[in-house]
Amino acid sequence: MRITSKGVGVRKLVQLGRINTLRLLHERGVKIFVGLESPLKITDPDVLEFILSVNNEVVDVRWIVDFAVQNDLLDLLEILHHWQKKFPLTRANLTRAAEEGSLSILQWAHSIDPTVQPEKSCMVKIMTKEEQYLPTTEELRNQPVEFIQHIHFHQPNHLSHQDFMELCKSKRIGADIHKWLLTKLGINVANLEMANAAARIGNIEALDWIVKQNPEVFPSRAYIKDGLCFMWGCRATELLEWLFNQRPGAIPDWKHLQEWNYPVVAPEMFLRVKNYQERNGSEEEQLQVDQENMDETTQSLSDQPSSCDLF
Repeated sequence: MRITSKGVGVRKLVQLGRINTLRLLHERGVKIFVGLESPLKITDPDVLEFILSVNNEVVDVRWIVDFAVQNDLLDLLEILHHWQKKFPLTRANLTRAAEEGSLSILQWAHSIDPTVQPEKSCMVKIMTKEEQYLPTTEELRNQPVEFIQHIHFHQPNHLSHQDFMELCKSKRIGADIHKWLLTKLGINVANLEMANAAARIGNIEALDWIVKQNPEVFPSRAYIKDGLCFMWGCRATELLEWLFNQRPGAIPDWKHLQEWNYPVVAPEMFLRVKNYQERNGSEEEQLQVDQENMDETTQSLSDQPSSCDLF
């Protein structure tokens, strides 16, 4: 088979998914993706990732997106988003995904850009593809609140009180489900359990709403530590900044932040926290001092003779 960009060779290799052959040709300096007469239509995730890593302008993005949505192939969308650094789906794509029952695509899309949502008229299609069963709590995790409202409207007994709480805890961005549960269903979600979940998952909007609704609630130290340790990028910066503005003493020792790479992730906030703690100390240090004082007091009392020893 003659390998040329204008001939059938490259397209045939792409169509057959011959990823190793494509890699070998590229490693040997063959410019197989130069001069293509039309963009490549790719259905294999490995082939797509390789080609995008070499040249991200030779693929038919719209065709691949439509194919991925139609066939519930989230891998293709994730690869496009990773290499092209932009959200590949339109509202029409999401509407089609909802009509096809592609919950994995809807959930992923909502986690990337919650502002883009499908048409509300297609909410009934969030059932499975066979349209025989309503989605499970696991499938509804981190979904738009409209989906959950629709399920509850048509089947009020499908989701239990505990299901609502779990869905609330799984929400990564926004407090829409928290507000709906409190105002419409009367479920109290402005509590310590929800604050801890929001801190651990990095949902700053929900955390801020909970604390404003119930000022006596603030996430526990362990959950704050988990959130700061496992978050990355802008969400990590936002969580650290929120904590600093709300209760700076609750932030773990700056040495922990240094271990978690915050000098790189959020250099300005890291320096602010470090300077603050060097001036005032952290709650962690204060707890340690209090414990040491308590131990000294206990030891002092134990060293004193008891009333029985005096006789």
